Amino acid sequence: MATPAAAAAATEATAAATQQASDSLHVDAFKRLYADQYYERFLQAGCRPDGRGLTTARPVSVGLRAVSSADGSAIAKVCAAPLHCSASTPCQSMGTELI
Repeated sequence: MATPAAAAAATEATAAATQQASDSLHVDAFKRLYADQYYERFLQAGCRPDGRGLTTARPVSVGLRAVSSADGSAIAKVCAAPLHCSASTPCQSMGTELI
């Protein structure tokens, strides 16, 4: 059986978690309903919602020769969003046959 102190701590933790979830819902609702005012607050504070400064870019990485069978290929990642590009050109003679 839980001690009164442990029960009180569990109740406080549950209340805090409930309040945090409620606050998160309020922030999400405000962001959706009043997007201009939501982002204006961040602009006035000199930061973005993800914590970056206004002049700080997202992390970017680029890898070349991502596809070995393509004549040219690359994979770029901005934050967590990947972009894959590749190009191949068939070799042809003056006619229509492949060399």
